[in-house]
Amino acid sequence: MQVRIRGREGQELDREHIQAIQAAISLALYKPDDFKEEPVVQKQDDGSLLLILEGVGANTRQRIIDSIGSFLGSDLEFSEFTPIQLKLKEGTETLISNPFLEKLKRGELTVEQWHTFAKQRYFSAQTFEDLLEAGIAAAQNGGHHFIAEELMSNLLDEKGLNAQGEALKLGSHESWRQDFYLALSIDQRALENIQPLPGSQNYLDVVEELIRTGDVFMIVGAILMKEYSIPYEFESLKAGRDLTFPERFVFAPEDSLEQRQAKSRARRYINHHINHDRHSHYPKLERELFRFLDQPDALAKIIDGIDLMGRSTLEFYKSLEQI
Repeated sequence: MQVRIRGREGQELDREHIQAIQAAISLALYKPDDFKEEPVVQKQDDGSLLLILEGVGANTRQRIIDSIGSFLGSDLEFSEFTPIQLKLKEGTETLISNPFLEKLKRGELTVEQWHTFAKQRYFSAQTFEDLLEAGIAAAQNGGHHFIAEELMSNLLDEKGLNAQGEALKLGSHESWRQDFYLALSIDQRALENIQPLPGSQNYLDVVEELIRTGDVFMIVGAILMKEYSIPYEFESLKAGRDLTFPERFVFAPEDSLEQRQAKSRARRYINHHINHDRHSHYPKLERELFRFLDQPDALAKIIDGIDLMGRSTLEFYKSLEQI
């Protein structure tokens, strides 16, 4: 685990802070078996400190944080990063800096390029519900009932159903997707006859292979990567969408009620995913995985799932650079 330590109100942390933190760490580590590697404090370019706690158990980590807080608590702010969070952050930062996505975000794609992208994304996303179902089955088989419950909540949300299996007024995500594609002038026939680019096919193959493994931790790691990265990815899509097709997605003062309602339906697919994945699906699933931070085998598989999903999504976008 890594912990970012910042001075309150932007105060830069100096050598005296580092010495005090090291003294606090020494007081907290009073058992020889408390750690496998010495905690490390690193000065960062932005004036903060990075505390690296590798091979340190959860109870010891908390003692270290409490000890530092007792020394300098009024002067410091803490932000903890688990290995899972670090991997998610690394993969997402790489993804959203992809040249194609940057170009899309700036509104520099032609309509034809947008159509190609949208169809390829539709193709690649068609097995997400299958991945959720595989994750639910694997979690139930492994006795991980809280994970199964959270994935089931996600699946019901995708299908537009409440916990009792009743249809929600907002509809399914597929119906939102259809409204979005219709606003782009892409009909169902075009979506049924997509010739996948290599990156799109690779993405689909990766998801299908994950499903075949039936490994709950690999699958849930991959799903977590989607839930974490989609808000960032879709913020780029939203910006590019509104720059390229303002007459179809951006509200204007002269819009009639009918036009505003149509734009609301067209916007919902991207806009809702930004908010809901960031504030609901991702944090809830992440909380269920905290209990595995001290289980090396499970943690390694979660990280592998995150990495696999991140790399395959990046390959999807790299393939689009050629259009």
